[in-house]
Amino acid sequence: MLDLTKNIIRPVRDLISGFVNFLYDYSIYCQNSSSIFRKSEKITYEIIKTYHALEKSMTFSPHDKYAGGGVALKLYKLLCLKNSKYGLGVMDKIGGNVLLKYLVLSENKESDFIRSQDLDWLLYDDEKGGIKKIKRDYIQQGMFEKPEDFFLTRFSIRDFLPQHVPKDLLLEAISLAIKTPSSCNRQPWLVHLVSDEHTKNKILDIQFGNRGFGHKIPNILVISMNSSAYTTACERYQYWIDGGMFCMSLIYALHAKGLGTCCLNWSQEYKNDLKIKKIIEVDSSNRVIMIIAVGYIADEVSVCRSDRKSIDDIVKVVER
Repeated sequence: MLDLTKNIIRPVRDLISGFVNFLYDYSIYCQNSSSIFRKSEKITYEIIKTYHALEKSMTFSPHDKYAGGGVALKLYKLLCLKNSKYGLGVMDKIGGNVLLKYLVLSENKESDFIRSQDLDWLLYDDEKGGIKKIKRDYIQQGMFEKPEDFFLTRFSIRDFLPQHVPKDLLLEAISLAIKTPSSCNRQPWLVHLVSDEHTKNKILDIQFGNRGFGHKIPNILVISMNSSAYTTACERYQYWIDGGMFCMSLIYALHAKGLGTCCLNWSQEYKNDLKIKKIIEVDSSNRVIMIIAVGYIADEVSVCRSDRKSIDDIVKVVER
C-alpha cells in the first residue's frame, strides 16, 4: 500500500494539482496580460514599452533619421487614447517627452503626420525621457577594487537581532534596486514592507520555508509583479525574469547597507496565493514572486556553507 501511494497516487495527485494551478495562472493571464482588456495601467505599460523602443533607436550610432516612424505613430496613438480615456500619468508624460524629442531628430512620413497635429497637450521636459550622453569614466566609478569583498560576503542569514529595521533604511535600499533592468523598462515591481507582527506572522504561516527561524525575522519584504505589464503569450513568464533580477538587486542593495537577508521563495498553489494577496491587499494582476526576510545581523551567526559548483560545471563555451 505504501508503494502504491508513493509511486502512483502521489504522482497522479501532483499532475491534477498542476493542471488546476495552470488554470489559475491562465485565468490571471486572460484577465490581465491579454491585450483584449485595455485598462488604464495596461495602456501605460504599452506606452512605456513603445517609447522605450524609440529611446533605444535614438542611442544607435549613427542615428537613422528615417527609422522608427511606425513606432512613433503607435506611441502617438497610445498617448491620445490614454489622454482621452483616463488622462496622462507620470510615465505617460515621459512617453510624450520621448515622442517630442524623437520628432526633432526624425524625417519620415509618420513624423510629418504627427507634427501636423496639435501637440500642445504634450508638455516638454528636457530632463525626462529620451537619451543622454555619459562618459565611460562615470560608469566605471561603480567598479569595486575587490569585488570579492562584496559578493562573497553575502550569506543567507537566519539569526537576526530583534529590533526592526527603520523604514527609511529599507527605502534607501529599494531606491538602489529600482535601477534594475526590466523588459522594455516597464518596472512592474511592487515592494510591500511588513513589520507588523500580526501581519508578518500570517504571511510566514503560509510560506513554509521559515520553520525554525521565522520567529526571529523582524521585517519581511513581499515582492510582487504586475502582470498587466506584459501583453503577449511569449511574455507569459517575463515577470518571473524581471522580478528575479529585481529581487537580486534588492538583496545586494540591502547587503550594501549592512543588513542580513534570507530569500523565502514564493512558489505556491493558488489557495495560498489568494491568501497572501488578501493579506497584503493587492488585486489579481499582481503576482507575488518572493518574500525577503530582512534584519540586523547578530554579532556571530551560523550560516550554511552552501558549496558552489565549479566554474567548469556551469560554463559551456559555444565554439560555433
